[in-house]
Amino acid sequence: MNDELPVTERTRLRRKRERGHFERTTIHAILDAMPICHIGYLLDGAPVVMPTLQWREGERVYWHASSGGRGIRAQRGAQVCLTVSLLDGLVLARSGLHHSANYRSVMIFGEAVETVDAEVKAAKLNGLVEALYPGRSRLLRPISAQELRQTAVLSLPIDE
Repeated sequence: MNDELPVTERTRLRRKRERGHFERTTIHAILDAMPICHIGYLLDGAPVVMPTLQWREGERVYWHASSGGRGIRAQRGAQVCLTVSLLDGLVLARSGLHHSANYRSVMIFGEAVETVDAEVKAAKLNGLVEALYPGRSRLLRPISAQELRQTAVLSLPIDE
C-alpha cells in the first residue's frame, strides 16, 4: 500500500499547498488524536454538518449515531465528507486581519457504508470504546440486541 494518498480534485489544495500533507501516517495520527468529527451531507437538498464520535480501524474511519435519526438515513450510501481538526495554537498579529490559527485537519470524502451484521457492528462499537478507553470494553456487559438496533455504525475508506 502506498504511504501517500493520491490527490484528487476534491482534495487538491488551492492555497498554501506547502502546508498540506497526504501521508497516511500523518492522517492516522490526526484521526487517532481527536475522537470528535463532523460529517457533512445533504438532507432534503440542504447541507448539514453533524458532530459525532469517530474512530479508526486500519484504513477505515467509523462513526455512530441513532439508527432512527433522519441524518443517518440521509447518510446511508450517500457521498459524505468527514472532518477532524486539531487546534495547535492561535496566532496574534499587529492587525486583526492577520490573526489566525495553527491547526491540523483531515477531510475524507466518499460513500458512507453502513455496518449491518450484528456481530460486526457490536465489534465496531467495542472498537469505539477501546479507541476512547483502552481495555474498557472487556469490563462492560455485552451490547444488547436493542442497543444494536438503536445504533447505526457507518464508515468510510481512508482513500480520498
